[in-house]
Amino acid sequence: TFREDLYYRLSVVEIPLPALRERMSDIPLLVDKFLFKYGVEYKDRFIRIDPEALEILKRYTWPGNIRELENIIQRAVIMCDKAVGVKDLPDHLKYNLEMPENKLVSLAEMERDYIKKVLRSTGNNKTKAAEILQITRKTLRHKLDN
Repeated sequence: TFREDLYYRLSVVEIPLPALRERMSDIPLLVDKFLFKYGVEYKDRFIRIDPEALEILKRYTWPGNIRELENIIQRAVIMCDKAVGVKDLPDHLKYNLEMPENKLVSLAEMERDYIKKVLRSTGNNKTKAAEILQITRKTLRHKLDN
């Protein structure tokens, strides 16, 4: 429990600050700031972030606000080679299914997006993508056409 007298001593000026989830446009700026800070600290150079990793960060709802974002970037910089990629992000971000209601998509659209990501990761090799997805090439082609 927080001491009430200490709270009033510290709360001379209250600055209301909206949660990070209400300021999603700030995320790329904050990511750049933290990439610079921790890139210089841990790697002696500026670290960049892959666009796909940045998109994942922009989709997350940030219950821990800026402090959570900073911790995730710090960890990613430590783990990355040359640039922060999707592989350097924690699993709960990569597989986050929470979406703002205005961005909800159909299951078919989500499936199509996932198939496209798998295709990109295989260099557009449909045979490899079908193997990863555990479907036939014919089914893959059908899902992409619809």
